[in-house]
Amino acid sequence: MRCMLAVVISICLLFASGCRMSAEIDDYSYAMMIGIDRAQGEAGEYVFTYRIILPQAFAGDGKAKDDEKARIVSVKASSLSESYKLVGLAMNRQLNATHIVGFVFSEDVAKEGIYDIVSSMNKSVLFRNSVVLVVSKDSAKTFIEKNKAPFEVFPSRWTESLRDDQTRSGAYFVSDAREFYRQSREPLRAGVLTYAGVAKDGLEAKGSPVTETSEERGYTVETFPREGGSEAIAVGSAVFVDWKMVGTLTSAESFGGVLLKEVLRVPLDIVDPRGTGQVYSFGVRTTLPEIDVRIENGRMVADITVDGVAELMELRCEADEQSGEVYTLLEEELGRAVTASVHAYLAKTRSWGADCIGLANHYRKETSSLTEWSQHDWQSLYRNADIRVHANIIIKRRGYHPDEMHGGDAFAM
Repeated sequence: MRCMLAVVISICLLFASGCRMSAEIDDYSYAMMIGIDRAQGEAGEYVFTYRIILPQAFAGDGKAKDDEKARIVSVKASSLSESYKLVGLAMNRQLNATHIVGFVFSEDVAKEGIYDIVSSMNKSVLFRNSVVLVVSKDSAKTFIEKNKAPFEVFPSRWTESLRDDQTRSGAYFVSDAREFYRQSREPLRAGVLTYAGVAKDGLEAKGSPVTETSEERGYTVETFPREGGSEAIAVGSAVFVDWKMVGTLTSAESFGGVLLKEVLRVPLDIVDPRGTGQVYSFGVRTTLPEIDVRIENGRMVADITVDGVAELMELRCEADEQSGEVYTLLEEELGRAVTASVHAYLAKTRSWGADCIGLANHYRKETSSLTEWSQHDWQSLYRNADIRVHANIIIKRRGYHPDEMHGGDAFAM
């Protein structure tokens, strides 16, 4: 009896092998980034460009060149799912989309509207809706082809660094597919994505979240070289209304909107208000703003208060500065610089009726139901809104100063 039982169990084990449905890693290819361009002269057709990694290139002695580890494949298709099938056939391998980190839309596609693609992306089981969406000044294919950074750096490290750089510079918005889809639906119908391009095409990140002086000095945080020498550069934000791109924000204008949405730690340059020409470099940390929205006589009224602390990033010990008078003036200038950036952002987005940061959401608590809140024409209300901005930036540390060498609240960037 025991022998018979052992034989039966042994036979069953032969059919219970975990490797029965397995596949070799050489049978797979992994998509990392997808670019979408409009097919010239063909209505309803797109050119999808896939950047694909080949796992087998990492095997062996590991000496494969970067261009051997990745491949760029372009196909013409009418939908995202169709392009996925065609690329899989072209690669002669099973295509896997679980590692996709970003989608790049050309500016032409963005202006025509991206509802079909973004909606398909959010509803499909093939693609994650946490991927970052980017609008490229150039064609999406060019954007992907001209980035020659090592495989480990681009595109995964580039897209991952976008959110970190956003909080360190405030120079652009960053949205994933899920967030953009939620923003662009009723009733706000407005969204914002990162606006990028290829640096060697003469595209530069102009403007500054500070003053014109820092622009004249020739650098801003977002223009610093990226790891691996990638030519990809984020230069601002692309604004959408009803799923169509209506315009772009510079890095300076984007800063005014980002600080209303994120906690930032950014450098800020201020010119001496006394007219000496001296430029003071600060590290500024802002908190989430206090926003109060109400409807008065059919008009949207919003009070926005931005608080923050600043630390002088240079060592100073001049006698006239130890009195503190200059720092009172600098705090006022810091507040004016932040307020000016917010107004620059509001001026442009209000002209488009694009409430990208969702000021209307702060009025939700004043209504008894979602239906009541949704019945307002928020695009029209935002265009004609009375928005009042107040900024309070306090200088917590003043560089090298005797009474600040021991104890006290230190500001950490």
